[in-house]
Amino acid sequence: MKRKNQIHPTALISPAVKMGEQNIIGPYVQLDGDVEIGDGNVLESSIVVKNTVRIGSQNRIYPFVTIGHPGEMGYKGDRLVDGGYVEIGNKNTIREFVNIHSPVRSQVTSIGDSCYIMNKCYLAHDIKIGDHTSLTAGTKLAGRAEVSAHVNMGMGSTVHQRIHVGEGAMVGMNAVIIRHIAPYCTVAGIPARIIGFNLMAAIRQGYDEAELQEIKHHFVRIIEGDYSLDHDIIRKIESFRAVHPDMLIDFK
Repeated sequence: MKRKNQIHPTALISPAVKMGEQNIIGPYVQLDGDVEIGDGNVLESSIVVKNTVRIGSQNRIYPFVTIGHPGEMGYKGDRLVDGGYVEIGNKNTIREFVNIHSPVRSQVTSIGDSCYIMNKCYLAHDIKIGDHTSLTAGTKLAGRAEVSAHVNMGMGSTVHQRIHVGEGAMVGMNAVIIRHIAPYCTVAGIPARIIGFNLMAAIRQGYDEAELQEIKHHFVRIIEGDYSLDHDIIRKIESFRAVHPDMLIDFK
């Protein structure tokens, strides 16, 4: 039996919108364009979703969030790419005044599953965010930036365009990221430098703590490519280096 959606009478929903079941659409929400929404989402109030957007299930989106507007291109002119769309997975929390822009250089701006995106975060065109990642208040991702799974971005941190922050990394408050960050690095500063191994992220993912202590002890050499161990985390760092040979290797 289909379970009804709860839609506030002030919400503006275009005929093209496709919606699953048990969604709550609050006051003054605007859904305009080729928008698809799964099941069990809560869109609280005064949220604008435009153009082509795919939202999964069980997400909670707080007031004054905007999703799907053209990517900001300055003097080049703001525009939408043909066939481009914003994709948001499942079980995400997106807090107040977050902006998520449509792609310009690729086909998709994407957010994975179970992410927590705090207030006033800016997610530019073509960004990609992996699963279980936290963006603290005021985080800014420039165009084509990528933040992998299990990353913690500190309050007010900034990632330059086309920069990749690897899996399990931790970025300090107000840090400025201008070079690729290898998996499980903890970085801080302006510009950011490596301050160590993100041990807690690795522990939370179930890795053996004794092995992690060895990785922590030799982390400088691992990042410099001078120490090897048959371990999944080191393989991830080596794979990242193969794709991004210019990754950050500078330690504080």
